[in-house]
Amino acid sequence: MITIRCKSIPDRFRRAGMVFSNSPAEYEVNEKTLKVLQDEPMLVVEVLPEEKKEPEKEKTPGTGKKDKEK
Repeated sequence: MITIRCKSIPDRFRRAGMVFSNSPAEYEVNEKTLKVLQDEPMLVVEVLPEEKKEPEKEKTPGTGKKDKEK
């Protein structure tokens, strides 16, 4: 899915089964819907950059117990 920020030029506008207002809002859309929205002159569409997920650091399993001297 693609994240976009979109607002309509009029107060309210409907396209692709979605309702837009003149206040920007973020939406998750597929490529087909993105194309439809970008081709609509009554909408202002901004594609947001993908958030890069940092890989989780591997944790070294530990016993949590200290070696006891005998």
